[in-house]
Amino acid sequence: YLNKLETRNVSILSTSRWLNAAMVETSLAPDELHRSLPVITRITEVSSSPVPANKFTLPSEPANAQPAQAKTTGRYAYGDATGQNSMYNISHLHDQGFTGNGITITFLDAGFNNMDKNPAFIPTFSNSRVKATRNFVNNGQSVYGTDSHGANCASLVIGNLPGTFVGMAPDVYTLFAITDDIYTETHADEYNYVAAVEWAESIGTEIISVSLTYKIFDPGVGDYVYSDMDGKTTIS
Repeated sequence: YLNKLETRNVSILSTSRWLNAAMVETSLAPDELHRSLPVITRITEVSSSPVPANKFTLPSEPANAQPAQAKTTGRYAYGDATGQNSMYNISHLHDQGFTGNGITITFLDAGFNNMDKNPAFIPTFSNSRVKATRNFVNNGQSVYGTDSHGANCASLVIGNLPGTFVGMAPDVYTLFAITDDIYTETHADEYNYVAAVEWAESIGTEIISVSLTYKIFDPGVGDYVYSDMDGKTTIS
């Protein structure tokens, strides 16, 4: 089916086995697309015009910010992560040797800007703990640009700069994927999310961490209401 669409100059952006769906880019009108492949049961437009600003507005810390005074709890000097780790008694797990070794966590987000150059993540990269990366927004492999939101979220788990910030599971294996377009909020982001979840599952991830939400969309796209959150109505 996909090959037949491509012969009509339809570009396949992503696919989902679980939804039996494909997200495509085409100049064909919906009725033309359906005539080219009559087995299609539903066609939905998911694009919208980009907005001029990044929808993520997290404050940025200067690169040369002074590190916090080291706070030592058990095995690690957690630094700024002391509070969050104490909430979950992480030091007890670390003292027992449970630091995430052998577990794979996938992070899905809008970008992981400069993560491969950040000193707090050197142990992850130098020990070859990044299994794979993928950019589902532009169909590429590079994820270390675009936005810092994903790096901020991942730091809670894999940040590892003793005395400054040590996360909850610094020794896990990781996968990083960009699924969210920072300039739009459309259902395309949801299809990217689903494709990335299938990709991560196929590689063998045990845990997927996602700091994204899909309820309010760009004008004209159509928002979700609470009753849509029933596990079968929304795309994601």
